[in-house]
Amino acid sequence: MVPAAIGTQVGGSIIRPAAFCGNIALKPTQGGIHRGERQGSSQSTAGVHANSFDDVWQVAIEIAKRTGGDPGTPGLMGPDTTPHAARPERLALLETEGWAMLRPAERDAFEALIERIRALGVPVLRRRDHPAVEALERITATSKAVTMTIVGFEGRWDLLNLEANHPNGLSRRAISRLRIAESITVEDYRAALHQREEMRAAMARLAPVVDALIAPAAPGIAPFWDPDDTQNPRPTGDIACNAATSALGVPCVTLPVLAVEGMPFGVQIIGQAHQDARVMAITRWLFDQL
Repeated sequence: MVPAAIGTQVGGSIIRPAAFCGNIALKPTQGGIHRGERQGSSQSTAGVHANSFDDVWQVAIEIAKRTGGDPGTPGLMGPDTTPHAARPERLALLETEGWAMLRPAERDAFEALIERIRALGVPVLRRRDHPAVEALERITATSKAVTMTIVGFEGRWDLLNLEANHPNGLSRRAISRLRIAESITVEDYRAALHQREEMRAAMARLAPVVDALIAPAAPGIAPFWDPDDTQNPRPTGDIACNAATSALGVPCVTLPVLAVEGMPFGVQIIGQAHQDARVMAITRWLFDQL
């Protein structure tokens, strides 16, 4: 219907739907694309969905050239044209909280992908292979809780205002999230922010070790949507594979090269902050080779 679309990710709402749909998508470095008035969340990021690397990059960079990034950030940086494919020297697998949620067929497909990358002459480290990878896995093991604490505390004021002015205007899920958010204390929020900073420091320490990380983009294929199931807290899928990268604030690009049961099964390539163009180049090389 359209060549490109804009999405926003707080927990996983760019990379996960792109994985389900077989799209290429870019979640930029935090603040890479100006969010306009949507500055209420310290973890909301605007990004681009498309069916080609050219469309993803051109839309993202043209917006950034005109508007810059969020206030206080340098914004998305890189060439005016799509970065050329670049072979990585070494990658690392980031399991995330979603690894344990993969079904056998999905895990087998991802393991086979890792072996295909190794066959191209690109080593893929795992947590047991390097202490810096293990450290990142450990510190990001509770990323969902960290994200939900930060997002809940920062977003409850808007929801309380909506509830006060439009008592019947919030969905049952939104009201449930609001009640949980009201129990979050300032101390809880500060502790989550501190852990997020430690996560980002652990990610930065990986910079001399690997060129990028590879991870599942979602803990499986798209879930079945049951519109009558109003109790399901995550009818569009779980953020288990995305909460870490959202909290880290680093760039991610979906790599649509896998399928399970005839459905897209997404892969994400993850880089260091402000290295969006490099991540795009690495993802493009992998796409071409795989």
